[in-house]
Amino acid sequence: STGNYGQAETTKILYVPLIAKATYQNWTGKITVPWLRITGPGAVVGGGDASVLQSSSSAVTTQEGLGDIIGALTYNFDFPAYQTSIDVTGKIKFPTADSKKGLGTGETDYTFGTEFTKMFGKTNMSVGVSRKFVGSNSTFNLHNIWIASLGAGYKLTPDIDSGFSYDWRQSSSSGTQPRDATIYINFKLPDNMNVQTYAVHGFSDGSADNGGGIMLGYKF
Repeated sequence: STGNYGQAETTKILYVPLIAKATYQNWTGKITVPWLRITGPGAVVGGGDASVLQSSSSAVTTQEGLGDIIGALTYNFDFPAYQTSIDVTGKIKFPTADSKKGLGTGETDYTFGTEFTKMFGKTNMSVGVSRKFVGSNSTFNLHNIWIASLGAGYKLTPDIDSGFSYDWRQSSSSGTQPRDATIYINFKLPDNMNVQTYAVHGFSDGSADNGGGIMLGYKF
């Protein structure tokens, strides 16, 4: 992703996560272990769900290393007769990233949220809301935030589906509230593999101007 986040210089972020997910009945556990590289003036801390700070520095530096490891546990309430489902999720961000490099805040974050999904044939609509309890310290004076999202998906073929989401969250600092939209397309491949590509566009100084990525998955 790339953006100026209200600064004179541009910040570029390369985020490479290794994700493992396991499902048992209605439970899904997920862990994300990312490698991260940030090139910019120090206005952005972390990758993925990053925090945007007010930076007075004009010097552009590059920092890289292990990002914050994230663990999540979701329980799915399924109502087939109504073609609806509700996911309730708890998430922990472990402070494994080096805060001195600006790769993380050095604090543990907790997020609790729910997402409601309704199916309409090949189309699905979703709405989600969550509360993030942000760890704070003397270096990063951050506060707790609300997060909300709206999404829609469509199954183009049995092996191809696409979707769109709009995401908003409060700023955990004194910066502008992040607002961005994402479009994606997912392809099922032979041998239990799938590939997903996505593009992101930001609508505020709290978000990256533009971003994109690709994810490759394998199901055991």
